[in-house]
Amino acid sequence: MSFYRVLYALFLIPFLSHSAIIENIYAKSTTGPNGAVFLTITNPTEKHLKLMGAKSDACGHVELHTHLKDGDIYRMRPIPYIMVNPGSTVALQPGGLHIMLMTVKKPLEQGNMISLTLSFEGQCDQTLMVPVKKVSGCCKHKK
Repeated sequence: MSFYRVLYALFLIPFLSHSAIIENIYAKSTTGPNGAVFLTITNPTEKHLKLMGAKSDACGHVELHTHLKDGDIYRMRPIPYIMVNPGSTVALQPGGLHIMLMTVKKPLEQGNMISLTLSFEGQCDQTLMVPVKKVSGCCKHKK
């Protein structure tokens, strides 16, 4: 095998496997036991894209969440995946879909960065550095 084919196999194929475009990513600053990450995922392909989960060294474990209305209260609920249809964008935002950081190891302080790895079905994992931002006026909800 030629040098260039080896180089292509080692370095280019993993990057070409990412079809999700991740933008507007941030973690909400918190001093509590849990945190949240918000972002947008754009799927520029003609195939469905499933976010199956995530992981981070900043917390004990990570869950994908949504908010469901229960009477007059919105409650967070874990979900198995987030689907992004072909040619569309899904916003993970306060009061809606989001990535929950469970049992954070230390407070998420504005200006810090945390590592987050996103796992998409049939794709290479994407590891991102996520800025922590102070966000006010976020939704009130119950677990």
